[in-house]
Amino acid sequence: MAAGLALPCHYGDPERGILLLDWCEAPSWAQAPLPPSLALPALARLLARLHQLPLPTVRMAVRAHARGYRERLKAPPGWLDKLEAPLLASREPDGCWLPCHHDLNPANLLGEQPWVIDWEYGAAGHPGFELASIVRTHGWGLEEMAALEACYLEEIERLGQGRASGPLDFQGAAFLPWVDYIALLWAQLMAEQTPDAAYADLVAHHRQRLE
Repeated sequence: MAAGLALPCHYGDPERGILLLDWCEAPSWAQAPLPPSLALPALARLLARLHQLPLPTVRMAVRAHARGYRERLKAPPGWLDKLEAPLLASREPDGCWLPCHHDLNPANLLGEQPWVIDWEYGAAGHPGFELASIVRTHGWGLEEMAALEACYLEEIERLGQGRASGPLDFQGAAFLPWVDYIALLWAQLMAEQTPDAAYADLVAHHRQRLE
């Protein structure tokens, strides 16, 4: 709230699942998508402010996050072991920890500013995973990923927040398979719990990406 990222909160009771925020008339980006020419700089400004926040004590490491979904599957499909083996044998970048939202999909962004909602996964994380998640959930490609990185660096320079260790290396492309893998596990978990063809379609979509 203090950083201008979230709507003012008037009451919260996490144990009862209650959160009372200011009402926002602006539609989400899922309802009214912004063109990339507006969305990319807006997200760059958002990320620059997000990275100014104090580093959370809770971390969200992608491997542990994926394992949490994997262990909840009651009946993993037979093809999963072979599909995930190359990814699990690799090593994801882990040399940078910053405050991350971890779910900046269009439905969680309201208005052109934008306001950010649904901070359930907020934690210290690698900015490359945040970037890869944005690219996937917004339906963008590597070109937009590079443009978002460039906008971010321009925003950091404008704010005079250069890093002593040099420019931030997002390494977003390295996290794309992890985003796909986590999305696949989540969709498979939902498919087990809910007989909805949409989840089966999601499983097939993310499986194809990883293959």
